[in-house]
Amino acid sequence: MSNIALIIVETDGVEFYTDAAGKSGISQTGLAKLCGVNKSSISRLMKEIKTHPTSDFLKDLLDKGFRVADLSTKTPSGLILCSSELSVAVIMHYASTGKKEAIFALTKFAAIGFNSWVQSLTGWQSQPQSQPSEPARLKNWTPPELYPQMTQAEFEAIPLMSNGFTWNPHRNDDNANDKNYGK
Repeated sequence: MSNIALIIVETDGVEFYTDAAGKSGISQTGLAKLCGVNKSSISRLMKEIKTHPTSDFLKDLLDKGFRVADLSTKTPSGLILCSSELSVAVIMHYASTGKKEAIFALTKFAAIGFNSWVQSLTGWQSQPQSQPSEPARLKNWTPPELYPQMTQAEFEAIPLMSNGFTWNPHRNDDNANDKNYGK
């Protein structure tokens, strides 16, 4: 990322940005909030990528040819901005450890990305909408406020994950042939 003009929108402490080239990302503080961890946890993870990333998701970034210097930048005001690639890798990392906030964010980003991808493949375009004069601001960052279609109960029902797989206490490999499995 370079020092160019940014559009930054804050929603209850989560700063999202887009630069003049259309590249988007999130602040380090906002990323911590979306992952359900504190900012120092994100800082440690970002330092780790420079030396020896232990997270497979962060290793994948470097394997794909991303340079560490291009994954985040610091604004003159001190705001640390994480690229979309770094943000997704960090969210995936925390989702794989079972952090519900990260699972929620990843699920929403995936759904939006899926819709955008399919719409681009099919050539579908939305009708232009008038832009609000000021971005919406939320009082408290909770799933029902950010995504009205999801209730707090639905958010709390997101299954915990371990090593990227959904944990199901009623399933093991021996249950695969059980005629009562899933009942």
